[in-house]
Amino acid sequence: MLPHPSTPLQLIPGVVVSDPEIHHGEPVFAHTKVPVKTLLDYRAGQSPLYEFMLDFPEVRREQVKTFLNLWAEQEKVGAKDAQAWLQALCSQQCPNSNK
Repeated sequence: MLPHPSTPLQLIPGVVVSDPEIHHGEPVFAHTKVPVKTLLDYRAGQSPLYEFMLDFPEVRREQVKTFLNLWAEQEKVGAKDAQAWLQALCSQQCPNSNK
C-alpha cells in the first residue's frame, strides 16, 4: 500500500524525507525544511562543512554525517549525482510520484 500523498516519505529514516508540503516534495533533512541539495551545493562550492552547520543549525550533525556516508557508498559503486540518487529513492518508495 502506498502512503497517502501528503505523508512524508522517509527516504533515509530519520535523515532525509520527501514531503509534498515542503518544497514540493524535494528531499529535505528530517524535521527541517532544509533541502539536501543545499548541502550538496555547499560541498560543490568547496565550502567547509562547518559553514553549512553554522548556517543551518536545525540540521543535526548526525544527519549530515549519515547522509554523506551513505552518499560516499553510492559513489563507490559508480553513482555520479546525489540529487538523482535521492529522486530514485523517492521513485522507488512512491512510484506514482511526479518526480
